[in-house]
Amino acid sequence: MYHIDFELLCAKLGLGRLLSEPKPLNGGFLHRMFEVNAESGRYAVKALNPEIMAREDALANFEFSERAANRLSKELPVSHAKQYGGSYVQQVNEQYYLIYDFMEGKTLSDAEITERHTERIGCALARIHGADAAELGAPEAAKAVPERRIPEWSWYARRGREGRRTWRKFLGS
Repeated sequence: MYHIDFELLCAKLGLGRLLSEPKPLNGGFLHRMFEVNAESGRYAVKALNPEIMAREDALANFEFSERAANRLSKELPVSHAKQYGGSYVQQVNEQYYLIYDFMEGKTLSDAEITERHTERIGCALARIHGADAAELGAPEAAKAVPERRIPEWSWYARRGREGRRTWRKFLGS
């Protein structure tokens, strides 16, 4: 169960008083996102799912992810959480949060997504996954390079064709 307290979060981080009621944002399936307007600025606040945060390695994984995003933001158009007290993940009582500078944006519908969008995202993901995990400060377990298997793309293409999936055209179907 979520235990969201924006007033206490803003006070703890020195963001000032809330200027308006936090507004839920669309998107996100595992966590909850809100637009938060405080005296010090406008933020996107991600309230992290308590069930996920109960996992032993969750906190370290989020810290690594945001450290990596911070490092990659110098080369790629990616955003990362803000650091407070040397940490990206903030805790108020039992609830964990990530705080981002708010960025205006629009969620695209399936019909609005073009091949150019997918190409740009694919290129960014390739650069992210091609980054040196050790350089990004990955935990030891993440630094080991697993044996790579080549995906059976023909199997995916056949499944896409059989299910008449919209993405089948990207796999040569």
